Amino acid sequence: MKAWNKILAAVLMLVFGAAFMTACSGGGGAGSLSESDDTWFTYWIYSGPGSSYYYEYEENPAVMYTETKKWGPENKYVHIDYATPAPGSEQDEYQRMYATDSLTDLLDGVATISGLEMYTNGYCIDLTDYVNQYMPNYKKAIEENEDLKKAVTINVDGEEKIVSIAALNEKPGDASFGFVYRRDWLVKYGTNPETGAAFTGGFTKEGDPDAWEDDVVFPSGETEPVYISDWEWMFGIYEKAFADLNITDSYMISMYYPGFTWSGGLCSSFGGGCPSWCVGEDGKVYYGGVTDAFRTYLECLNSWYEKGWLDPAFDQRTADAHYQIDQTSVRQGLVPMWYGVQSTLGNRMENAAQELTKGIYTCGARMPINDVYGPDSCKNVIPDCTAAGSSFKNGAPLYVTKKAVEHGKDIATLCAYLDYFYTEEGAAIHSVGLTAEQAKASGSTFYEDQGLQNGAYTPSNEGEFKFKLDSILANDSGHLWQACKADKLPGYSYQIGKSIDNGESPNLRHSLDAWVYYPNIGLPNGAPGFVVDPDDSAIMEPIHTKLLNYLTANAVNYIKGKGVDIHNDQDWADWCTMLGKYNYQKALDIYQPYVEAYGYRQPK
Repeated sequence: MKAWNKILAAVLMLVFGAAFMTACSGGGGAGSLSESDDTWFTYWIYSGPGSSYYYEYEENPAVMYTETKKWGPENKYVHIDYATPAPGSEQDEYQRMYATDSLTDLLDGVATISGLEMYTNGYCIDLTDYVNQYMPNYKKAIEENEDLKKAVTINVDGEEKIVSIAALNEKPGDASFGFVYRRDWLVKYGTNPETGAAFTGGFTKEGDPDAWEDDVVFPSGETEPVYISDWEWMFGIYEKAFADLNITDSYMISMYYPGFTWSGGLCSSFGGGCPSWCVGEDGKVYYGGVTDAFRTYLECLNSWYEKGWLDPAFDQRTADAHYQIDQTSVRQGLVPMWYGVQSTLGNRMENAAQELTKGIYTCGARMPINDVYGPDSCKNVIPDCTAAGSSFKNGAPLYVTKKAVEHGKDIATLCAYLDYFYTEEGAAIHSVGLTAEQAKASGSTFYEDQGLQNGAYTPSNEGEFKFKLDSILANDSGHLWQACKADKLPGYSYQIGKSIDNGESPNLRHSLDAWVYYPNIGLPNGAPGFVVDPDDSAIMEPIHTKLLNYLTANAVNYIKGKGVDIHNDQDWADWCTMLGKYNYQKALDIYQPYVEAYGYRQPK
C-alpha cells in the first residue's frame, strides 16, 4: 500500500524531473528526521485528497508548514508519515493491521471500534496525563464541550480516561441533502392565502443561481413551509402548474422505496420518533414502529397516494438512493418536490435541453410539523429524529496506539504538536488553510501552482466572519480546498456560514440551514461515545433486522391500501401484534441502561 505509493511517486519524479521535485519537496526542519527518530510517527488515515494533487499526504503544504516549527518541552521537530489505503480497500487494510499486529503509531478512528474497545483490547493508550500536561487548548475544549468529552473519554472501573483526540467543529456541519421544492412555480401559479393577490418575484442578477426575491407567504403566515398544511397548499398550486404545462405523468413527491427511512426523516414529523429504538422527552426508550406517530405518518402517505400526490411507483425504485429518487424525472423538471442534494438548489438544475427547467428556482425545506393528520398527540410536535440534522460538533478521533510506545516515540512532543491545532492560528491551518506568508514558509510551491498567491483566505471583519475564502477554493467543485488544509489531523474547525465566508448567498445558506433546522435528538445512533457492548448488540441487531424486514415488506401495503386499511383499527392492531412477536421489548430493556448511563435526553 504505502510502498506502492512511494514507487509510483518515484517513477513520476523521473518522468517529470526537477520541476516535480521542486513542487513536492519538503521544507522545514522535520525534513532532517528519519524513521528511527522518536518524533517520526506513522499515521494510518482512512482517505486522502486524491492523487490528482499529491501522492503522499506529507506533501500537504499545511502539514509541511507545521513541520518547520519545533514543539514540546524539548523543542523538537515532528514528522508524520501518512499511510493511505487504496480506495475501496479501507476496511480490508484496517482489518489486516489488527490481524497482523501491524498498527501504525497513530490511527484514524473514522472506521475503528469504540474507544472503550480500543483501550480494553490494548490497541490504544491512555492520553489523560499527556492532555493534562501538554495539551491545554484541547483540555479546555473537552471541558467546555460535553459531546466532545463523551466522545473521547471512557470509564474504566470508575475512572475517566481520555483515549483519543477528536476534531471539534464550531457548529454542526451542513447536511448533504434534504427536501427541495420549486419556488418559481409558487410565484407563477400561487396567490396569497390571505389576500388572494398574485405573488411576484424572480431573479435579481443574471447568472447567479441564488439571486432571487419574491413575496410568497404560506398559510402558516411564514415565508417558507413549516407545517404539513403548508406542504399540501404547495401541492395544490403544483396541480395548477401541471394543468398549465400539460404534465400528466408525474407526481408531487416520492418516497424511499420501503415507504420510510428507519432513521427518521419525514416519519418523525407526525409526533416524533422513527421505526427504530428512539428516546422520548421523558428519557425512556421506545420502539417507534408501533406508535400512533408512525400510524399517522402512514395515514398521511395513504392520503397523498389516494390524491395522486405521491409517486405511484415509489416502491419500485429499489435501486435509487434515498436522496436520488427518480432522478430522470427530477432533472427534467417534472417533479416539484423531492429529497435531493445541494446541486439541485437555486437555479443549478436549469438545462437548455429540458424545457421544464427553464427559470427553475428551488429552496431547501425544513422537516415539516404535522398539523393535519391523526390525534392531537401527533400534531404540532417538533420532529426529533430528523436523519439529516445533527446536534453533534465533533469529528472522528485519532488514537495513539500501543505501537507508538513500543517504538519508543516521544508522545509528549506529539501531543504538544497536536494541541497547536486547537489554537486560533492552528485551527485556521487545520480548517481553512495557509496565509500567503505561511505557504511560502512551508517550502512547497503547491499554493502558487494552484493560483493561490494570496493564500487560502484573507482576514474578514464582516459580521461573524473571520476568513474570506479565496474564490478559487470557494468555486472549486473537487477536493482542492481539502488539499490545502491539514484537516486529516484533529483540531478546532471553523465552519462555512459561521467564521468562513465562501461567498455563498444568503438564500443558499438559508436552504442549507433549513435542512438541519431541527436537530436529531431522539435517535442515539451516532452519538459521540455512545457504545453498546458487543454481547448486547449481538442480541439487539437480529431483532432490529427482523423488524426492519417486516416493515419493508408491509408498509407499502398500508400506504397503497393493498389488502389492508391504515384507518382500520383491527388492521393496525394486526400490524402491532406481528411486530411484537419479534420481541422488541427485549431490545428496549437492554438499551435503556445504556441511554441512562450516557445521559442521552435524560430529564434534568
